[in-house]
Amino acid sequence: MPRPFIPAAMLGALFLAFTGSLPHPFSGALTGAAGTLLPQRYAGLYTTGFEQASFQPCGTQDQWWVTRTPPELRRPPGAPPFGTVYVEWTARRSPAGRYGHMGRYSRELTPLTVRLLRPGAQCPKRAL
Repeated sequence: MPRPFIPAAMLGALFLAFTGSLPHPFSGALTGAAGTLLPQRYAGLYTTGFEQASFQPCGTQDQWWVTRTPPELRRPPGAPPFGTVYVEWTARRSPAGRYGHMGRYSRELTPLTVRLLRPGAQCPKRAL
């Protein structure tokens, strides 16, 4: 039995109708504009918790949703499941919007490589 064909435009329209926004507006994203898909270096605090995977860049109060946990940050069996660490990584940042659990986060961050990882919940005086 053939699968029903639903054009991408129709899926986008349905998503927009139900959520009020599209998940990733790409305008200007590849040029390094404010919301960017180009990998950049970021330093800050990575926190995991119940329904939480967030990143707070050093020197800001922003909270960004982290889309995946890099292998270097996965906790071994028996380790406490939640906590905060200082991290420097290369990642892709989304345009501003509403992301993550209940749309609480202003951006979405997709880590690509971890450059530095330190225990502790504070940014150093001079990050990056």
